[in-house]
Amino acid sequence: MKLQVTPLAARWFKDEMELKPGDAIRFYTQLYGSTGTNHHNFSLGIMRDTPPSNPAVSVEMEGITFFFTEGDKWFLDDYAMTITMENNEIRYVFQEDR
Repeated sequence: MKLQVTPLAARWFKDEMELKPGDAIRFYTQLYGSTGTNHHNFSLGIMRDTPPSNPAVSVEMEGITFFFTEGDKWFLDDYAMTITMENNEIRYVFQEDR
């Protein structure tokens, strides 16, 4: 289970969500869609939030903390998730984490 955010993707979040250093983005699961994992019918949601004192998974990039809470970390079980930019759009890339 791993979470990575490229600098370009972090800047996109900062610009699009008007974030400043110290802000945080929480990823959570939603029951619809698909995000490229074996968790069919589930997709990711995002929201500005305050991370708990010990988030299940987190990474800081460009002064922004990106995280999953304990209740949603199952979505990353067996995966490394990288958030990148492609054709001026955010892309979530999942690879099996061995």
